[in-house]
Amino acid sequence: MKKALITFLLTPLILSACSIKEEGQEKIIREVTPIKEVEIFELGKDQALPTFSKSATTHSSEVAYISPQIPGQITEINVEIGQTVRKGDTLITLGESLSTDLIDLQYKTAQQGEILAVKGKNNTIIATELSLDAAEIAVEMAKDAYKSSLKAKKNTQNLALNQLDNSKIELDNAEKAYINARDTYYIARDTLEDTEDGNEDFIDGLEDIFDNLGDINIDLDYDLISNLEDQLNTTLTQSEMQVANAKLAMEIAKNRVKQAEIGVQSIKNTYYSQANQFELGISTSLNQWDLATVQFQSAQAATNLQNIAAESQLLQANSATDSATLNKDQQTIKSPINGKVSSIAALEGNLVAPGQILLKIEDPTRLTIKTSLSEKESKLISIGDKVKIRNGDNSTTGRISSISPTLNEITKKIDIEIEPERQNDQIIAESIVEIDFSPQANQSLFIPLNSVLIDKGQNYVRIVDEENRIQKIPITKGQIIGTYIEIISGLKGDERIVKAGSSFYEDNEKVKIKTSGKVYR
Repeated sequence: MKKALITFLLTPLILSACSIKEEGQEKIIREVTPIKEVEIFELGKDQALPTFSKSATTHSSEVAYISPQIPGQITEINVEIGQTVRKGDTLITLGESLSTDLIDLQYKTAQQGEILAVKGKNNTIIATELSLDAAEIAVEMAKDAYKSSLKAKKNTQNLALNQLDNSKIELDNAEKAYINARDTYYIARDTLEDTEDGNEDFIDGLEDIFDNLGDINIDLDYDLISNLEDQLNTTLTQSEMQVANAKLAMEIAKNRVKQAEIGVQSIKNTYYSQANQFELGISTSLNQWDLATVQFQSAQAATNLQNIAAESQLLQANSATDSATLNKDQQTIKSPINGKVSSIAALEGNLVAPGQILLKIEDPTRLTIKTSLSEKESKLISIGDKVKIRNGDNSTTGRISSISPTLNEITKKIDIEIEPERQNDQIIAESIVEIDFSPQANQSLFIPLNSVLIDKGQNYVRIVDEENRIQKIPITKGQIIGTYIEIISGLKGDERIVKAGSSFYEDNEKVKIKTSGKVYR
C-alpha cells in the first residue's frame, strides 16, 4: 500500500522534470545544480606563517646542592622535604667532633691574636709619634742654631766693620799728625840751621869788626858782646830744643801711625779669625741641620715601616679572625637561595665530609624550559619571541631566552631554552609540557599543507580568481613546518588559495567563497 502511494506521488514530478528537460536540458542542469562553496586562504591577509608545537621539559633555573665546607657531625637538621626556605635560613648544624672543636679553638685564638694586634698597632703609633716628634724638635733646634750662627756672624761682621772704620780714622788722624810733626821738625831743623848759620855769620862779622877795630884802638864793650853771644847761644839752644822737640813729636806721631796700623791690622786679623770661626760654626750648624733633617726623614721612613708592619700584623690577625669566623660559620649550613627542599640525603648524627651533598633546594618560581627544533624550524624563531606553554588545560606564556648556535651532537637538533613570563603553579619543574611556536614575520611564503595537490609529479594549488572561478597554479614547494608548507615559486603573495578538498573542483568552475561562516560571490 505504502509503495503504491509513493509511486503515485513521485510520478507527476518525474514527468514534469522530463518535460522541462525536453524544453532545454542545459538550462535545467544549471538551475537545479547548486554553486559549490569554497573555503579560501587569502595570502596577504590571513596568517601566512607556520605554527608548530614541540614537547619540552621543565627545569628549575635555580638549583642549589647543599654540601658542607668542613668535616663534622650533623647535630641538627632544621628542614623537611617540601619545606619552603628563604635565603640565609639555617638548614643543618655541625658540631661535636674533633674538627669543629679545632675550629672553635682556632676562632678563639684568632680573636685573641686580633686583640693583641690592635694593642700592638696602637703602641706602635704612640712610639713612632714620639720618635717623630723628637726628630722634628731636633730639626727645629738645628735650624735655630744655624740661624743664630748666621746672625752672630752678621753682628760680629758689623761690629768689626765699625771698629775697622774707627781704627782707619785713627790711622788717618795719626798719619796726618805725623805729617804735621814731620813738617814741624823739618821747619825747626831748617830754622836751627839758619840760626847756626846766622850765629856763625854774626860771630865771623864780629871777629872781622874786632880785627878791624884792633887796628883802630877803640875800646869795646865786651859785656855787650858777651851778652850778644849769650843771646845767640840761647837762641841756638832754643832752636836746638825746638828741633829736638819736633823730632820727638815726629817720632811719637810716627809711633802712633804704627800703632794705628797695628790696630787696623789687629782688627782685620781678629775679624778674619772670628769670620773663620763663624764660618766653621755656620758650616757645622748647617751640617747638623742637614743631619737632623735626614734623621727626621729616617724617623718618618721608620715610622711608616713600623706602622705598615703593625697594620700588616693587624690585617693578618683580621684575616685569621675572618678565616676562623668563616670556618665557625660553616658549622651552620644555610640556604643560598629561596626555594623548596626537594631532597635530603643525611641524618642527624652522621659524620659528613666537605663536598658531600646533603640537601637539594630548588626555586619553583624560576623555571627554564628546554626543547629542541630542527635546523629549518630554528631559522623561523629568534631570541625574545613569545611562545605558549601548555600543561593539559593549564597554560602560560614565555619567551625564548637561548638558541644554541650549533647542532646537538646526539640529537642533531638545535637546543633552545624558554623562560616563563609568569608563574603558574600547575607547571612545575621536571614535568613535560607542550610549547606552541608562532613565528614572527618571515621572508618565506607559507600556505596550509592541505592546500597543495600533486598531479603527475607536479605540485600545484587551486586559486579563486577575480571572477570567482577556479584556476590551477603550478608551484615549487619547500620545507614543511607543522601544518604549513613553504612556497618557493609560483605565487605572487596576493592569491586566494582554496583550502582542503580543492581536488573536487574543476578548472574555471565558478564557486562561492565562504569566509567566517558566510558566503560571498
